[in-house]
Amino acid sequence: AIEFTEMPELPEVEAARRLLEQHCLGRTITMCNSLEAGGHARTGEFDSIVFDDTDAVCVDSKLLGKALIGVHRRGKQLWLELSSPPHLLAHFGMTGAFVIKGIAPVQYQEFKVHDAEWPPRFTKLQLTFDDGVKMLAFCDPRRLGRLRLRTTPQSEEPWCSLAPDALLHPLDLGRAQEKLATTSCAIKALLLDQSKLISGVGNWVADEVLFQAGIHPEAVSNTLSEAQVGRLCTSLHDVVSIAVGVNAQANEFPPTWLFHYRWAKGDKNTAKVPGVNNGSISWLTVGGRTSAVVLAHQRKGELQAPAVKKAQRKPKEKPVAGDFAAESGAGEMLPPDPAGKQARKPKKQPALEATECRARELSPPTVTATKAEKLKRQPVADGVVVAGEGGMVIAATKQKVLRSVMDVPLSATRTASRKRAVKAAAFVEKPPLEPPVSTVSKRKRGV
Repeated sequence: AIEFTEMPELPEVEAARRLLEQHCLGRTITMCNSLEAGGHARTGEFDSIVFDDTDAVCVDSKLLGKALIGVHRRGKQLWLELSSPPHLLAHFGMTGAFVIKGIAPVQYQEFKVHDAEWPPRFTKLQLTFDDGVKMLAFCDPRRLGRLRLRTTPQSEEPWCSLAPDALLHPLDLGRAQEKLATTSCAIKALLLDQSKLISGVGNWVADEVLFQAGIHPEAVSNTLSEAQVGRLCTSLHDVVSIAVGVNAQANEFPPTWLFHYRWAKGDKNTAKVPGVNNGSISWLTVGGRTSAVVLAHQRKGELQAPAVKKAQRKPKEKPVAGDFAAESGAGEMLPPDPAGKQARKPKKQPALEATECRARELSPPTVTATKAEKLKRQPVADGVVVAGEGGMVIAATKQKVLRSVMDVPLSATRTASRKRAVKAAAFVEKPPLEPPVSTVSKRKRGV
């Protein structure tokens, strides 16, 4: 088996595309099996995770009898074009791979493709072609890959949301500067986002591109100078072109690449890039992925980050003549101002000024007992509720002041809880008793 790279990225997916094009193009599918195979625990089951939007009956019926007339790639997505829609889309995820019976499969640093027996372990889909010899299997141990059926892949997800392909549509300086100037994130995170700047770049490709360009993976995108952006575009084109040119075979990558030394994490003696002054490799987490970086060689942005504009607060609108002013106490209506002068602010009620109001028209808030004591001797009319400062409520009858309700809103005096509230927070003032009358006085009055 040929030794390939860490996991499927643009170079590996392009190698798979060429493999299918070389051995399967023009063949007709005579048998289709979408149940798992390979002798593991899920054998015989349909994987609804890998096939995320269909079922086994649909897959088999849609693929059987069709010819493979084209194999296309955009970023990390493969499009197996069939003689009639729907077509098959494949994404390898982290451990996905196509295996052709009798052909040496791709092998990766992070996982192994099992091809000693047929069907291989973790097989999700098997296709047999009309020559009776060629058999194709899609394997995925970690189930992070996806197989989808699409009628028009160019206008459907996920194909239509991908950014331009890093190999087919190389990133130029103008487009890169325009995009980087409008984003503010780590440059590696931007490279890994398949829908923003470019598609097809994964973890190891991003680290290699940034190492060759001398850019730190945490460099903020809008702080890169024109020279740094130019080196980024050049190294991206070179890394992708060279990796694809050797069919993604890692042992043929240039010896000066970071790729050969990034696997020695934790070994200080071998985790160094030769030919670079103090070429020790450090590991950071950027964009959710482990990143290999040579701190002595890779620099952050040479420009200062643009200042972030703070949102300006809108000034509060002042009351206009004829409109209702903001309430303070009872509030008031401002009269029209023919002279066009600024409207006056609403008047506030003076402290301890009692305001008579009908019980049905006002439900004042509560006040403390101290203020209640100041108001309890205030004469009131029959059947009237008096509201002092803060809305102290005093219920009045023909006797001067029957009771003062403290810390109880007026609405509470109309409910069943009135008695409990009055008992806890009210006082009752009885009218003074008449002085005792002597017996002599009674006789004089004829009593």
